[in-house]
Amino acid sequence: MFPQLLYVYIKNLRTCFNQQEFCFTNDFEITFNKNNLIISKKKNPYIGLWGEKISNINLIVGKNGSGKTTLLDLLGSTKSRRLNLLKKSKKENPEEKNFEEWFAVYHIEEDTYVIEGFNPHLIENLVNIPLGISDEYSICIKYNFKQEIATYFDYIQMNGYSENTENNTLNRKMVSLYLTNNRDRDWFFGNLIREEQDNYIGFQRMYLNNPQFSNIYTFMSKEYKIIEQSFTAKNALCELKRQTVIDYFEKEEIIESFDLKLYKDKNKILLFQNNFKFDFPKKRKKKKIEEWTTKESFTIKFLESMIIDIWVNLGREELDNKECLECISNIDSILFENDSLENRTNYLLQVLQMILDALNPKLLPERPIYNLFFIREFINILDEIDDSYFISDSSLSIRLSEGYEGRIHDLLTLCDRYVLNKYEMNYNIDIKFKNMSAGELELVNGFSNLYTAIQISMYNKEVNSVLLLLDEPDASFHPEWARRYIYNISKILNEVDYGRKLKYQILITTHSPFIVSDVPKNHITCINIIEDNSGNLQRIVKKADFGLMSNFYDIIQNDFFITSPIGEYARDIFDKIVQKINKWTEYDEQEIEQVNSIISSIGEEMIRVKLQQLLNERKLELLPEKLRNKRINELEIELNKLKYMQGEDIND
Repeated sequence: MFPQLLYVYIKNLRTCFNQQEFCFTNDFEITFNKNNLIISKKKNPYIGLWGEKISNINLIVGKNGSGKTTLLDLLGSTKSRRLNLLKKSKKENPEEKNFEEWFAVYHIEEDTYVIEGFNPHLIENLVNIPLGISDEYSICIKYNFKQEIATYFDYIQMNGYSENTENNTLNRKMVSLYLTNNRDRDWFFGNLIREEQDNYIGFQRMYLNNPQFSNIYTFMSKEYKIIEQSFTAKNALCELKRQTVIDYFEKEEIIESFDLKLYKDKNKILLFQNNFKFDFPKKRKKKKIEEWTTKESFTIKFLESMIIDIWVNLGREELDNKECLECISNIDSILFENDSLENRTNYLLQVLQMILDALNPKLLPERPIYNLFFIREFINILDEIDDSYFISDSSLSIRLSEGYEGRIHDLLTLCDRYVLNKYEMNYNIDIKFKNMSAGELELVNGFSNLYTAIQISMYNKEVNSVLLLLDEPDASFHPEWARRYIYNISKILNEVDYGRKLKYQILITTHSPFIVSDVPKNHITCINIIEDNSGNLQRIVKKADFGLMSNFYDIIQNDFFITSPIGEYARDIFDKIVQKINKWTEYDEQEIEQVNSIISSIGEEMIRVKLQQLLNERKLELLPEKLRNKRINELEIELNKLKYMQGEDIND
């Protein structure tokens, strides 16, 4: 059982779609005729075309503003976003529903389907609908092909496929993963975090907006070789920074008011000292008392910053005076003698534990604070990372072109789990990748998110099908990357061992004729925009005229609705050359030479030859009679010479 999206019908969606149908299968013929859903089986010639683990790949193409993203938003958005998309901008009739009507059809197995959408009564041949069904619905139906009747038999969230129906209901069998076109890249400098939670009862929906740090690192340090032997981002870096919790202008005030006597002596707190430390790779010398390597300073200050942060911002706010004094007394009782890295870290971890023990009873469950498991594991991994990565006592810098390092991956995997999570607890750690072009950024973001999709598929054992919705994943790509895109994602998804049978269905919006040339025309949906007699814009949806291995001129003219195979400025130059040649009334050698120079620079041979022919004919017409006759005689002599060389009779 591999659930698969087959069909979408949109009755009306603002000014974008009006009674539009979208079909994404070659296994069935589906139409919505006079409010009746008609499904018939047909033979699919493309089974196995994309490999064992990909059921099909569908493309959506069209001009900007045609509605490609709107369609993916409808299919892939979480409930709140989808309802906002469907919400009517104006209600002219008070009895009308607040949301636009639509539905999608998924095939489950044999005659079993899932229909989801808004307003189940839109489908008139859908029978046995339960009383009280909500307007937004997701239901299981049986379809009778002879009678053309769809019969409700269960809600999707209630339909179980094993004894443990709670964990194996039908809505868990498929997950939709949506890589949006306006995705945030919080892992790249300058972007904010955006996270969505879904409470929809139908198939699970998740966004692929933010790839995991570990997946970015894995792809950029080694996995890129799957798609390109020599990656261009040679100078790309991953930087992990320990953020300061002490503002420069507030430092003296914080030092003065900080009443925890760490190490029995506040003067030993490294964060309170003005010893900014930078280190370069060198032979490590024996450390004197209170002389720390850059890595050791990073570790100590990391722990000190969390203690100061939590005590200043939570301890003094949540604990009353008696509780504060008790906590301070308990910390004073911790033994601290020999000043070594090991003793300092153990001591600081004990201090953190005591503060957390005092605070936890005071905080609400939905307001968790630091996780000591993460902190201990983070410190352990830091200890095993080579000193050369620590460029200062607040920064690690990882040059991705130097290859894959297991403990760096472990560190980033740990941060994926705990840093910048849904509680926005960043542990005063900031991770960013840098030194990439827009195209490299898009490539890394897309393929790192693809690895996230693979992880979701592997770890959620109840999932049998994954619907990948990719909104212009090739934006900013070099044409060669676009040319190889379908090949690369197919190769990556098919080579993974998931430990069970699993199918991907991929739906891609694109402007690339290279990607279109990799997919059969039956799997390409084209959305055109036309203006009617009233000046209103309408969308016309049709299957492509050209696809797999088609000529590029045919693809861009018919599938992308482009009126010319050349740029508009080039077309304007073409028109002006023709107009200028036709308007000449006398022979002007200088102007003719200028036009001839432009024609000679045209790259397309057919266009260049045609214009040159037009120019030559016009030149001959404008020549004075004596010169024209002379030129005709010269051409005849040249023609006779050619005939003679080819052994032809010159009198022919």
